[in-house]
Amino acid sequence: MVGFEFRISTRALEDLVHKALIEGIPAHSMEVNSFDIQLKVLGSPTVHAEDKCISISLPLGIHFARQAGLFTVQGHGKINVHIESNYDVNASFALSTRSAIATHHWIEKPVIDFGSLDITVEKLVDLILKHYHDMIAYGIDKALKTNFDLRNVVYELVEHVKKEIGQFSFHGLKLFIEPSELLIEPVRNEDGKMVFKGALRADIACAKENPLPANELYLRWVETMLNDNITYVHVDVKEETISDILLNL
Repeated sequence: MVGFEFRISTRALEDLVHKALIEGIPAHSMEVNSFDIQLKVLGSPTVHAEDKCISISLPLGIHFARQAGLFTVQGHGKINVHIESNYDVNASFALSTRSAIATHHWIEKPVIDFGSLDITVEKLVDLILKHYHDMIAYGIDKALKTNFDLRNVVYELVEHVKKEIGQFSFHGLKLFIEPSELLIEPVRNEDGKMVFKGALRADIACAKENPLPANELYLRWVETMLNDNITYVHVDVKEETISDILLNL
């Protein structure tokens, strides 16, 4: 087996989630418990990927208003919503996700611009997030499933590795590799980057022409790699190369 480890920034995921939320949260106001509510994404989300969970912190602006006789009660505030997207990838690289709002906290406590409420602001926010929950979760899940083609990512990276290894030449002999299985540990996060560590179970040949038949590549999750069974080959795949693959899906 040929071992590998690479790190990539979360920028591609953040851009993907940001676009999904901009498209998924309605620009117009919606009625919640007789209030006119408008949510606004205030900036790019921050993403932290660990194991099989993507944690997303999303800043939102909230504006609320309700007619009260001759007057309109209205106010605004800013919250940070924490969303967890649990995912899994099967042997054929099919991605399944389940996103949900976990918690929230105030960035700026709510201000009542005019009038008074007959409901606590915290209760109102709970009702708002419950109302918008499915839109937010569905938007993230849909974006990950439709735009994040893991099979394509893996095959692009494997082709890059094969190309780098194929540059080896000795008296007309070249090194060829044909992977059949990808073993990967749970993703971890270090210094704001996702760390992928694993190994390729592969046939390797040294010849003038490639004698290896093409294999179908499968994925298998493992808790930890047994380094005694792995040969590590240093292949310099730049972070920019990996990010470009992700951003151009």
